[in-house]
Amino acid sequence: MKQAMAGLAAGNTSAAVTAFETAVSMAHAPDAELGLVRSYLQAGNYRQALAYSAHTAGAHREEPEGIVLYVWLLHLGGQEAAAKRILHEAQSRLPGNAALERVQRKLDDSAGPSSGTSAVAGAFAPYSLPPLTEAAAALSGSGVLIDGGRRVLAPLAAVAHARKIWVRNGLGHLRKAAIETRFDKYGIALLKLDQSLPLTEGFMAAGKDPFPGSVMYAVAYATVRGAVADWPVMRHGFLGTPEGNGTDWELGITMPAGPHGGPVFDASGALAGISMSTPIGKPTFVPISRIKQLTGDRLGSVAPAEKGPRMAMEQVYEKAMGAAVQVLMAR
Repeated sequence: MKQAMAGLAAGNTSAAVTAFETAVSMAHAPDAELGLVRSYLQAGNYRQALAYSAHTAGAHREEPEGIVLYVWLLHLGGQEAAAKRILHEAQSRLPGNAALERVQRKLDDSAGPSSGTSAVAGAFAPYSLPPLTEAAAALSGSGVLIDGGRRVLAPLAAVAHARKIWVRNGLGHLRKAAIETRFDKYGIALLKLDQSLPLTEGFMAAGKDPFPGSVMYAVAYATVRGAVADWPVMRHGFLGTPEGNGTDWELGITMPAGPHGGPVFDASGALAGISMSTPIGKPTFVPISRIKQLTGDRLGSVAPAEKGPRMAMEQVYEKAMGAAVQVLMAR
């Protein structure tokens, strides 16, 4: 277990997985299994983490830690109804359990942090790689990685007055960033990273704007204390309609309270746009055509004109873990 945790902290997820698997083979213990789930997540393997978390929750029905983590992973991946159903079933078996009550409050409080103290606090967030030691750093927005991982699109308001800027993906990888271009008319900033971040394999931008009413997956980071690493939150729904002169779109998807700016994917898993918010907090949608107009060929690979098959939600979330970033800044 010590070897596995050391591997995770150092970013060596393959070593962590091997050590945790050895621990699990020696003792069928929830803490080792939870560590294995966390290792899968830090490696970006959400589907594997979700499946093994379901096993842990089912095999240790009287242990709340595995149930709490499984519920939370379902919540992060947009499967809210399933998360609440499993949590309620567990609460009926273990009435008054403090860990289950805490995760219930976290699900109910959409404005609250998605990570923090809990019965499995260590498993609720990735490690920051490297650690962010700037005491004044704070989460200021969400962003989307483009240009092969070399640049990020983010809300201008999140970085306009920053003395220092960083971005960090859902795998915990942290990079320094700086404003390269300001698109003041649209409230968007293009950031350039000091070192590129890895994009999920197969990440592509949609070739054209989606139709209103299309199935969409919106991703953003919830509010966290300070600048701690976190996993993104994904929600799905139907895209809203253009308003006014047709340049402003409703997002049409209810998002947890927190800073916007994250990616919006279509049903085939291609980047269809980004989510923003009005000054009063109403979620809006910036379509891919406008992003292409602003960034040109820096957007990256473009999906074929003919739409692919609908992608499983778990696979979309895996893309989001690499493509959606926390935007952090210090004044």
